[in-house]
Order: sequence, then structure tokens, then C-alpha cells
Amino acid sequence: MKVAYYYPWIVSKGGAEKVLLETLKGSKHEFTVFTFNYDKENTFEELKEFNIQSLSKKSIKVKGIIQRGVNFGRAALFTKIPNLKSFDVFNIATAGIGELITLRNHSIPIMAFCHTILRPAHEMYEEYKKTKFKGWKKPFFIGAVHGYRVLEKIAWKYIDLTLCNSENTRGRIIRAKVIDPERIFVLNPGVNVDDFVPGKYKKYFLAPGRIQWYKRIELSIRAFKILYKKKKIRKFRLKIVGHLMPKDKPILDFLKKEAEGLPVDFHISVSRKELRDYFSNCYAMLFTAKDEDWGIVPLEAMSCAKPVISVNEGGPKESVLHNKTGFLVDATPEAIAEKMEELIKNTRKHKKMGEEARKHVRKYDWKVFTKKYDEYLEKTKEIRKK
Repeated sequence: MKVAYYYPWIVSKGGAEKVLLETLKGSKHEFTVFTFNYDKENTFEELKEFNIQSLSKKSIKVKGIIQRGVNFGRAALFTKIPNLKSFDVFNIATAGIGELITLRNHSIPIMAFCHTILRPAHEMYEEYKKTKFKGWKKPFFIGAVHGYRVLEKIAWKYIDLTLCNSENTRGRIIRAKVIDPERIFVLNPGVNVDDFVPGKYKKYFLAPGRIQWYKRIELSIRAFKILYKKKKIRKFRLKIVGHLMPKDKPILDFLKKEAEGLPVDFHISVSRKELRDYFSNCYAMLFTAKDEDWGIVPLEAMSCAKPVISVNEGGPKESVLHNKTGFLVDATPEAIAEKMEELIKNTRKHKKMGEEARKHVRKYDWKVFTKKYDEYLEKTKEIRKK
């Protein structure tokens, strides 16, 4: 089939961009990707091999949640996908806002891959309203959210079938009441297990991920600080490896201040090969993101036979097997530090967990993902016929 794939912005090397890349690489169908922003230098280089077309003459600003939402929402409302009827299926990616493209583009069957609904407009609405916006920005935020919710419900009515990355995300969609739960299916993003080689167990903990506030990397630093006070295990280091967008530079400055006086290394915007080396040779991985939609990096760590210490929230609750492939703990430095120390002291358990992790993670192979993805695209076409 010929598939039109709308992806609002492709500007980094996050999990969502990884899903896009692996879908394009593994699908048997022919994709044309439409986007408003395509930053070739800061996203995955392999994407250059595919047909990616810009929907605007100049890039749209992505800084600030309100500005980003208004800019991309407005662009979607006034944009028609070129020659949409020449395609068999319209595939959209959304983490909120993306679904608005369907308001003017719904002449063919539509399948959505939902990374998350727009959390500031739903379960995080009260938190954002109270803590993220002050002065004139607060009423503007409230008005923007209410306007968005109206358009969101209309847009979702045009979507025939929805895939989401986890049961966690499926629950969010159901609570938002935007689509019939019977048309929502879970398809976990994966990992190319054999691309990751178990290496040495060097004396460092790895905290990978984009440098953003909701990743809560400071929890890893504070946990490591607790650990570092114990002289017997001072040979260990903490390595923070992440992609940084210019707008998030203040977060990096904050993290560096948190890490002052500690053996903490920052490796920013590393190559894919370098990242694999960090995974391959770490002692264990720390994952602290706030209610993560799914989380691909825990899978990559487990592919390298490394235990994962994750907060007991979001996607990792589905992918990490507690006390078997890692630990699921409270989102506190003390709880994380306790399990770091346990893995250091109990080397037999540490090694066994790593072995079990690599076995377990094979169920999430990207080949499995893309095969099922293709099946759902075909199912979407059949649903519209009915």
C-alpha cells in the first residue's frame, strides 16, 4: 500500500522519532512522510534515506508548550496534505496536537500511532495550571486548553483505528474519552536486540535520555550522592548521556549544579555508536522519567544484559520485571540508591538479572513491531470500507 505518514516535527533523537525510523525501515509498505519541521542535523541520520516532505516553507517554532501548541495546531488546521487521495491509508503520529491534521484531511482511512494524549490538557492539567504558568499566561493557558479539547474530540472522530505504545497510554486515551476503547490497540515499540552487545561491567551507572524536566535526571544525581557518601563504593561514577535541545539548556545547567563535587560525567548529543558503547559497558541503568509513556531506553539497557533500576511509574511497569530484570522503586533518591547499592554488593544477583533481562527483551524486537504495524494498517483500510 501507499501510506501518507504525518509527523508534526522531527527535530531530535527521542523514542518517538525512533518509532518513525524503525517503521520506515521495517514496513513492507511505501511511505511518504509529511512534516512541518525536519531538522536533519539533530535527528537520526538514517531518516535521510526516506521520502520526507515539508509542509511549510520555514520551520515552526517548538519552544514553549503554549507557543508550540498554537503554532502547530494552527498549521494543521490550515494544511491540506498534497494528493492525499492517491494514498491508501493516512497514518498520523500524535503526542497531542498531531491529531488536528485530520480536521481537513480525512478522505481516506486513518490510523493513528499515539505516543500519548496531550498530558497538559488532561491528567497534568491542574499541575500545569498551578505551577507552570503565572500572570497573564495562566488564563491564556486555560483558554488554549479548553479550545484544544473541543477540536481534539472532533479530530479523533475521523480516526478509524488507534495504536498506542503501552497499556499506560491506552489508559490515558480511554480516560480522555476521545475514541471508542474497542478501536484502541497496544503495540509496544521495541529494540534491535542483536545490535546491542553485552560488554564489560564497568564501574558506572548510566542515566540516558533527553535533557528535559520531566525526565527527572536530578533523582539519579541525588541517589548517586547518597551512594557516594559510602567510602567502600566510591570507585563508581554516574554518566548522564542525553540529547539536548537549545531551549533546555537551563535544565542542563541545573543538573550540573546538582552534580557539583561528584564524579558525574555529562555526555551530550552523542552518536548512536557512542550511546551503544555506554549501554554495553555500564554496570546498570537508571530510569527516572515521570510517568513515561513507554520508554525505549530500558529495553536497550536490557539488550546489553544490564539490570534497570526504574521508578515504578508508566511504561517501565510493563517492560521491567521487578526483582528479575531490574527493580521498580519509589521515585525517591533513597529508594534508587538502595537498589544501586544492592547491585554493587550482590554481584551474583546483578549478573543473573542481566542475563534474564536480555532473554526477556527479545519479545520486543522491532521485527515483531513492524510486522504487526503493517497488519494494523491493512486492518484500518478494511474498517473504513465497512
